[in-house]
Amino acid sequence: MVAVLTALAVAGAPAAVPQSTPDLRPVAATTTSVYRMNAGGPAVTDSIGRLWRADEYAVGGASHTVTNTIAGTADQALFQSERWGMTGYDIPAANGTYTLQLLLAELNPASGTRIFSVTANGSPVLTNYNIAANVGNYRAVVKAATVTVTSGVLSLRFTASANSASVTGIELLSDTTPSAEAMPVGDLAGWRQIFADNFATPAAVGSFPGTAYNGTWRVYPDGWSDTSHHGTYYPSKVLSVADGVLKMHLHTENGVHMVANPIPKLPGLSNGQTYGRYSVRFKADSIAGYKTAWLLWPDSEVWPGDGEIDFPEGNLNGTISAFMHFADPAGGQNGYSTSATYTSWHTATTEWSPGKVTFLLDDVVVGTSTTKVPSKPMHYMLQTETCLGSCTTPDSSTGDVLVDWVVVYAKA
Repeated sequence: MVAVLTALAVAGAPAAVPQSTPDLRPVAATTTSVYRMNAGGPAVTDSIGRLWRADEYAVGGASHTVTNTIAGTADQALFQSERWGMTGYDIPAANGTYTLQLLLAELNPASGTRIFSVTANGSPVLTNYNIAANVGNYRAVVKAATVTVTSGVLSLRFTASANSASVTGIELLSDTTPSAEAMPVGDLAGWRQIFADNFATPAAVGSFPGTAYNGTWRVYPDGWSDTSHHGTYYPSKVLSVADGVLKMHLHTENGVHMVANPIPKLPGLSNGQTYGRYSVRFKADSIAGYKTAWLLWPDSEVWPGDGEIDFPEGNLNGTISAFMHFADPAGGQNGYSTSATYTSWHTATTEWSPGKVTFLLDDVVVGTSTTKVPSKPMHYMLQTETCLGSCTTPDSSTGDVLVDWVVVYAKA
C-alpha cells in the first residue's frame, strides 16, 4: 500500500519548509481508487495486491529508474521509477470530482534543486514544490488535491522553475462506488490487509484475468466441470469488468451451462494461507438453477479431513447461508441461515482464526463456530456454479453476479 506521510526532515537534507499544499493525510474510508499508474515504469502490483498500470498518457519527458532503497514505503517499485521533464499527462477519466494523488520521490540528488508546479485542468495542485527540501532524497511522499473532470480527460500540466518536474506515480480516488460502500483500505485491529481489488480497470468478456488482472487473479479454465457436473467453467464467456464491478454473466450456450470461479492471488503466497479475514461486496440477479459457494478450500485437497468454509452460499433465487465444514475425516458441519436475498448489495465477511470461524453479513454476526475448525492452509475462491441436488438449471435461465470489491487480511 502507498505510504501515507507527513513532511519530514531527514539527516543531510535541507530543513522542511512550509508548502501551500499539505502532504497527504489518510484518505477517508468513503473513497476508492479508480485509476493507478506507475509513472516511468512498467505495470506493477503493490503490497496489497492492487495493479498499477504501466506509464501512459505522458506529454513528453523521459523515464528514469533507480535501484536505491526508497524510505517510507513498502512499495519500492512504485517509487524507484519516475517520468521527468514532461509537460503533462492527459488521462481519460469519467466526468466528476476526484482526489488526485501524486506519488513523488527525489531520485536524482545530483540534479540539485528541483522546484516545480502542477495544475489539473487549469487549477493549481502543487506550487513551487521541492521534494528534497520537504522530505529528503530517496524518500517517498504522496501529495493530494481535489480535482474536477468536465471533458472526459484529466489534464495535468507540470512546469519547472528550477531543473525539471518529476513524478513516480498517479492515482485517482472517487468518493462513489457502484455499491455505495467503498472498499476498506488498510489494516484492522488484529488483521493486516494483504489484498484489495475494486476492479477499477475494465476488461472485456474473454479478457479476464488477461493483462490487467493476471497479477492478482486466476480462474478455473474453460472446460472444467463444476461441483454438480451440470455446469461448465467458462471464464472466457462469463467474466468481464466494467463500471467498477467484476461481472459473472451466467447463461447457457449450445446446452452448456456456463459458470466461473475467480480466485485471488495473495502476494507472496503460492496458494492459500492459514487463517485470515475475507470480505466481498456483491449482489446478483435472482437466477434459477445457479448458486454461489464462495469458500475457503484446503490447499492439500484433502476433504473432508482438512475442512471447508463457505460464505456466502445459497441458490441465487433463494437466501444466503454460511457453513463451517469440520476438519474431520468423518465430516460434519455447522450451518447458519439468513433471510437475506442476493438481489441487494451485501458485504460477506469470514473471519478464520485458531479454533474459531465467525461469519458476518453487513457487519452483523450470522454465526460463530468453534468445532473442529480447519488449521491448515486454505485458498479463497468465488466459486459460482449450477445448483446441487434435485435442483435443475433451465437453458433459458440467465443473469449476472456482480462483485464490487474483494479484500483479504492475514493475522497481524
